[in-house]
Amino acid sequence: MKRKYIFAICLAFFLLLFLILKSNLLTIQKINIQPFNISCVNDKLLENDLDFKGQNIFLFDQKKAKQKILNKYYCIKDVFFKLSPSQQIEVNVIGRQAFSRLAVIKNIPFEKELQEASPSSVSALIDKSMPQVPNGLTLVTDETGFVFDETEDTLLPVIFLIDQNIAKGRQLDKDLFENIVLIFNKFKEFGLVDPQNLSGGILLTKIMENNIIIKANIEVVLSSEKNILKQLASLQLILQKAKIDGKEMKSIDLRFDKPVVNFQLKK
Repeated sequence: MKRKYIFAICLAFFLLLFLILKSNLLTIQKINIQPFNISCVNDKLLENDLDFKGQNIFLFDQKKAKQKILNKYYCIKDVFFKLSPSQQIEVNVIGRQAFSRLAVIKNIPFEKELQEASPSSVSALIDKSMPQVPNGLTLVTDETGFVFDETEDTLLPVIFLIDQNIAKGRQLDKDLFENIVLIFNKFKEFGLVDPQNLSGGILLTKIMENNIIIKANIEVVLSSEKNILKQLASLQLILQKAKIDGKEMKSIDLRFDKPVVNFQLKK
């Protein structure tokens, strides 16, 4: 008798569960999209891609839906779902913030004689000149170095890369971009660029192997192989001393134990 009673309860439970899952009581009826800084897609297209209306709320695969959006729209950084008992889902879509424009240039090798120069001549081996700033559409990255869109925004800093194959959806060197973000922020702090407008110089950066060459109000060369914070600390001390001495600097090379400083000629 007891066994039949337990069997009847189990049967009733599973039958009830089946009816609930098959009914519309727990199905998604509405999708409420909340976009934040989205540039490459509108709400309607997103809603079409998030085609999970009619699905059971408990069977909805958030991870799969999120990955579908991230794979299709590179300008989207993250997606969050908030389930509601009122048969709707709120979708928070977070866009990527443009950090820099990209341009690819060809590497021009030095002559063998220069390559075999003494260590004291290393500075001369680097082509510090900046190419012409590209016009029209250029690829753009966020602060992590992820290439996600194209832009004509001339207010963004420009980063020149040597002989690289770049396309939307590609992740560039995260460590490199972490250093570049740090450098740009310190440049603003040191007054080397307008804090409200990074291109108030304009801020141009060229990456050559392990060298980071930046042109703003002055030209600065750093090594990505050495501690960036220590190099920036040296830069700050040099800037402070030059200000006290009333000297105007032209360039600073921070790759060496004793930074190489060039001053503007007095008129």
